[in-house]
Amino acid sequence: MRVQKEEKKEHSLTIVEFCVGVKKGDLHYGINVAKTKEIVQIPQSLSEFPRSHPAIMGVAPVRGTSCLFIDLPKWMGVTAPYTTKGKAIVTTFHNAHCGFCVSSIVRTIEAPWGDVKPPDAIMSNQAEGFVTGVLETNNSIISLLDFEGIMANISSYTSTPLNNEIIVPRDRGAATVFVVEDSRFTRRQIVDLLSRAGYRVFSAGNGKEALEKLIWVANEAVSKNIDIKRYLNLIITDIELPIISGEELIPKIGEIKVLHDMPIVIFSSMTNKETAGKWLALGAAKVVPKPDTTALIERVDEMIFGATPPSS
Repeated sequence: MRVQKEEKKEHSLTIVEFCVGVKKGDLHYGINVAKTKEIVQIPQSLSEFPRSHPAIMGVAPVRGTSCLFIDLPKWMGVTAPYTTKGKAIVTTFHNAHCGFCVSSIVRTIEAPWGDVKPPDAIMSNQAEGFVTGVLETNNSIISLLDFEGIMANISSYTSTPLNNEIIVPRDRGAATVFVVEDSRFTRRQIVDLLSRAGYRVFSAGNGKEALEKLIWVANEAVSKNIDIKRYLNLIITDIELPIISGEELIPKIGEIKVLHDMPIVIFSSMTNKETAGKWLALGAAKVVPKPDTTALIERVDEMIFGATPPSS
């Protein structure tokens, strides 16, 4: 079935809720419907994918396009034998169509971004570090999974990890970049990438934490009468963020006087012509689609140094 992407209320998201276990009380998980192309029956016949991660079930066509099917419960270490009712959530990440196989689809649910809370520090299975937010409902607790991070984790099993560009050191050490990313896995990758490039970096895992840190930095600059660029030169943010979404965060940053002209680069897997235009209208300076980290570094260099960054 195709997932209906209805017009959402401002600053809300629609989640596809699913289960990976077969026992009553198993944890429920979710994915933003904006990242979901469709939900299909798990194919009965799959072509083998050689030298692959144990969670990769194989490849099968979906609407004329090759789709890689991933056993999500197996990746998580959960025993969940599939039945003919098993479903696969089809997404497109890293320029590849992927079907994440789950035990059952529960429902779709709409919720304000403010109701999505940061994940607890302790997770009981392999999903630790791959949960970006938690939503409590009357019926269940839904953990939002970091599907981009899961794909990067699986990709690194048989090949060099994603985001493995060789960074040539440049004179970037005087510039500071603030990274706002809810996925711990992706946040570590971006911070490491920028640090290896030579930038000074600090980060936050949700919109509320980001805003608090930015207000502190702004107050420090004002109270000491120091140019804000001594503290911060550019912000990179995702759009999907717990508590305060990226779409809410960007205009809030613009309301802080000394940060009004601070360049903001959006790094998101939901980037397309329509969303990019919307985010630029909110106050972002550039939009870069995940996982193109080469383009991310180029845009950061452009925004801070101009078209050609200074050589070492």
